[in-house]
Amino acid sequence: MVLWDEFEKVSTSEWLKKANIDLKGKKQAEDFIYKVCEGVDCSPFLTEGDVLSAKPIYGSSTKSGVHILADNALAANSKAISMLSYGVEALSFDVNDTWDLDLLFGNIYLEMVSVILQVEGSIDVVRHKVDVYIKKKYSGKTTNIIIISAKESHDTGIYLKYENTVSERLNLIKGHLDEMALNSSTTAPIIILDLKKDFLAQIAELRAIRKRMEQYKTVHPEIKSEVLLISRIHQDAYISDQIHPLIICNYLIMSSYLGMSDFSFGVPFADDVEAARLCLNIQHIFKEESNLGYVSDPVAGSYIIEKLTEQMLLHLE
Repeated sequence: MVLWDEFEKVSTSEWLKKANIDLKGKKQAEDFIYKVCEGVDCSPFLTEGDVLSAKPIYGSSTKSGVHILADNALAANSKAISMLSYGVEALSFDVNDTWDLDLLFGNIYLEMVSVILQVEGSIDVVRHKVDVYIKKKYSGKTTNIIIISAKESHDTGIYLKYENTVSERLNLIKGHLDEMALNSSTTAPIIILDLKKDFLAQIAELRAIRKRMEQYKTVHPEIKSEVLLISRIHQDAYISDQIHPLIICNYLIMSSYLGMSDFSFGVPFADDVEAARLCLNIQHIFKEESNLGYVSDPVAGSYIIEKLTEQMLLHLE
């Protein structure tokens, strides 16, 4: 058994002095800073004080999904059905308000799979179509259809795009929460986010959003619902000449699970069915073999992630 008192305690300044001797003047230990954006950075080698906000976060089990890209409802339906045979838990569609839902949902049992509709055009028209369809086909049954606008910011939530910097994304969230307070909103937001390639920062961002919503709900107890986090992989995130795209996707998806997204979507299914299927297989390994989808806040207590989470929280307040 290790007795920590047996080890001689070393101060930060002493440790830095020894580290700088080992570095032989090529670098200084103080130069190694993991910087995400202004005000969000951390030294990987130094403990920079206690993280007072550090505590486990409650999050739901992450559902594995496939995002379908198609020109029309019939083509989208065909792609969705092919993915259902691989055990997908959620389907996401980019739709417009003219699509026929009988074609889109044909032979899909909506009580067995969650569906997310990201709408170009009138979201009210699509809501009405969905209400009519559910009453006609699924009366008395439980379905989970989430309808959101394709706009960057809208009444029901926010879309955090891949090209947005972390600072811009945090500002969008803060602005949306300010609007919620101004409008006395009673519903927690739905947040779609394109996963960033900064692995630790992406985990911290997802955790910071959940923590901020916990804080927000203590001040606004009228909000009974939970924030909904939907993670997706943007096509620009996995294109690389040096690294195989699926290796990048592996880490992107892992960050969504460690950050406790409610839904995680891999490579969009446009033309490449194999990439979409393999991303789904990666999620199956995470969920069923590694149990990542069933552990609440698996990175709780990790110093760097807790530190980045705390700093992002300060941006959101």
